[in-house]
Amino acid sequence: MRKTLFLIIFLLPLTVFGQSLKLSDRAEISIITVGPGSDLSALFGHNAIRIIDPVWGFDKAYGYGSFDFDTPNFHLKFTMGKLLYEADAKDFDTFMIEYQYYKRWVYEQTLDLDSASKQQVYEFVQWNIKPENKKYKYDFFFDNCATKMRDILKNILGDKISFSGEYLTVTSSFRDLLRSKTRPMPWISMGMDVALGSRIDPNASAEEHMFLPDYILSSLDNASITENGVTKPIVKSARMVYDPQNGELQVGFFTPTIVFSFLALVVLGLTLRDVQNKRRSRILDFIVLLITGLLGGVVLFLWFGTDHDGMRNNLNILWAFLPNIYVAFLILKREPPKWVRSYIRLLFILLIMMVLVWIFGLQVYATSFIPILLLLGARYFFLWQKGLMRVQSNNS
Repeated sequence: MRKTLFLIIFLLPLTVFGQSLKLSDRAEISIITVGPGSDLSALFGHNAIRIIDPVWGFDKAYGYGSFDFDTPNFHLKFTMGKLLYEADAKDFDTFMIEYQYYKRWVYEQTLDLDSASKQQVYEFVQWNIKPENKKYKYDFFFDNCATKMRDILKNILGDKISFSGEYLTVTSSFRDLLRSKTRPMPWISMGMDVALGSRIDPNASAEEHMFLPDYILSSLDNASITENGVTKPIVKSARMVYDPQNGELQVGFFTPTIVFSFLALVVLGLTLRDVQNKRRSRILDFIVLLITGLLGGVVLFLWFGTDHDGMRNNLNILWAFLPNIYVAFLILKREPPKWVRSYIRLLFILLIMMVLVWIFGLQVYATSFIPILLLLGARYFFLWQKGLMRVQSNNS
């Protein structure tokens, strides 16, 4: 009897947690927001759902940002936007270890839900972490670890939950929101401006702001829930679970604007020298065309060769022009084909179109693109008007 009783006592918790647990009246559902880290993968923060039931000794965090490094062709799938992300669950203490180690703040908002809604949230996330259900097609803007918090609450609470956008004091596009998070890393910010297309330039709605974890926190602070004809804030309590008091990341001196301004001055200086000496720096022209052509290849690959929706309709092709790769080798010749001059004129016209696209807001570029525009515009205008007019192409 003693052995049988011991087995029952030992196996009971395993049986309870292996099936759907009936939460007690003391159970709580919280939304966890984690602050940004210092590397790119952690730059935008993280969200998770915490379910705690002191009666059962249950305390887990459910997140949607995991992926399997052992996935076949992992790097290729990641690059092409085809990698499946996963829902997972961790003991809350284990969940906290990582963020304490990397000194990232953790904030908790406890939701004012009735017992039935709490049970629904618990049963959904338990269903979601099963092997056959845990994988999902990640989308940075519309289906990520943050938007999952919003969508789970909306699916379970339906019309009872209301997200108010009145707290937003300015109108922002997706690109604006990204730049607000990447400001300490200007090279990352510029890289995103090159890779991302015009699909992210329309203004984001209040709910669309919630693709960023910070806006999950702010939106919940301003959200309400209506039950039995009574409307109340959905957050009944909030607290900072962990606050390392990190200082803000410092922006280095060699920002894209500084570096490209210097390069623009160099190219302008070399172009003036070519005008004065009536010669053409063929190596310089080769480098300019080759780099812009290679970047054009990257832009087109991200646009047509991947599933990243934010990289569609990328008008950076107006300056990062793939055919430049071929023309770069032609312009190395002392006497390029005559049509190359017309081609250079086309490149100059495309730069003018880029300026118009920017002015009319069809796609917004970073200010660090201004010296690039000046660099390319000056060189293309020289080649069109003088550099390719006559056979006087000498190395310099």
